[in-house]
Amino acid sequence: MNRKMVLAASIVSLAAAAASAEGRASCPAQLGRPAEARPFERQIVLQPGARWANVTAGEVIRFVVRSANGTQGSFTWDFDTFGERTFDLGCVAPEGMLQRRVTVYIASDPRYEGQ
Repeated sequence: MNRKMVLAASIVSLAAAAASAEGRASCPAQLGRPAEARPFERQIVLQPGARWANVTAGEVIRFVVRSANGTQGSFTWDFDTFGERTFDLGCVAPEGMLQRRVTVYIASDPRYEGQ
C-alpha cells in the first residue's frame, strides 16, 4: 500500500472513531464553549415548560434550568460562533441537566453585519 492510501485509511479511521464518540464531544467546537470562569452578559431562566431560547452570537449566557420538582441547576456558555443557526441546548448542557429538548436560536452578531 502506498503512503497516500495509508494516510487516507488513517484519516477515515480517525473520523470514524470521532463520529462514534459521544455526540456531546463534537458539539461544543461548533457551537461555542463552556464559560464557567467568565462573567456572563445575560441570564436566561428556563422554566419547566420552556422549549426555546434566543441568543446572539458572541454572547456569554448563564442558563438556569428549573425542573418540575423545584430543583435547579445552571451553566454558562460562550456562544463564540457564527449566528443564524439552531441546536438542541442539551448538546452543550451538563449531562442530565435538561430533561427535555430546548431549541436555541442563535442570531447573527450585529457587530459583524455588513462585513
